[in-house]
Amino acid sequence: VSMQEAVAATTEHVNIAYLYEGTPAVRCGFRHGGQFVATWKCKDGYASITTNTQQAWDDLRAWMAEDGMAGDLMDEKYNNRFILRGEHSSHIEHLIEAWALGHTRNEIAEWGQSRHHPWGPQATPEELLDNPQLRERDFFTRVDHPELGATFVHSGAPYKLALSPWKLRNAAPTIGQYNAEVYGSELGLSIEEMEALANASVI
Repeated sequence: VSMQEAVAATTEHVNIAYLYEGTPAVRCGFRHGGQFVATWKCKDGYASITTNTQQAWDDLRAWMAEDGMAGDLMDEKYNNRFILRGEHSSHIEHLIEAWALGHTRNEIAEWGQSRHHPWGPQATPEELLDNPQLRERDFFTRVDHPELGATFVHSGAPYKLALSPWKLRNAAPTIGQYNAEVYGSELGLSIEEMEALANASVI
């Protein structure tokens, strides 16, 4: 998979809309143009629910109806999942918000996943550190920071490739640690110029 294509895909319609229609991107939150993706507060935290298919939207409404929390969502006018991005979005969000509070993160995640929907629990930072899958893959790694005399837990490789192994070699740089290399060697500033910039609190 091309990494460039993967990154380009995250812009989705934004570039095309601007290049061909002159329409600038605006913040839309979870009111996605193509699907409904949101994180909802529930009994014990937050859970992510997406209606990326019509079946996911139908299943969500059916579950809410079983719980007696669907309101009028079973009406025919709500059948199409794209209704979520229209004039009824606030009303729908209010109903889902009230319903989600009656379930735990794992209840929502397991119910959705059992029906092949990409729903999942929102983990806390502490839970991520103890996540069995991340631990098994050695995602987190401990890095020594000599300047601070301490060891910190850092996130590791976002992906692992068999022929080009990835390793975290250094701790995060301290403020100004590479000023000489960047401003001096790369940009050609003299020591006097860098001192003047430092005295002026520019660098």
